[in-house]
Amino acid sequence: MAPSGSSTHSRKSDKCPGCGAQLRSTRYDVGWDVVIPTKHCVQCGYNKTDEEMLASGLAKLRERMNASVKVVAIGDGLGIRFPKEIVDHYAIRKGGKVEIRPGRKRLEIVL
Repeated sequence: MAPSGSSTHSRKSDKCPGCGAQLRSTRYDVGWDVVIPTKHCVQCGYNKTDEEMLASGLAKLRERMNASVKVVAIGDGLGIRFPKEIVDHYAIRKGGKVEIRPGRKRLEIVL
């Protein structure tokens, strides 16, 4: 996650527990048009994020990253096509390896 360009000063009571510097309000753009507000220390890099805001933002991100893909024939086997957004986000490359973990009612793909 990287902070977006907008940053404003926070209240005086928002001090960094690591170095004591003033925390600044900023917004982290995590992709897929999901932005999570947080407090950031420009001196030591400490971040303070509200748990509910983080959980809500990550739920939105997971929802937007969901994709239906078509199963295609590849030689004698089958394959799936990853959407460009997923390929870019996870830096998936041709020839790269993934692990497939079967579950009861789903498959988990681990990069």
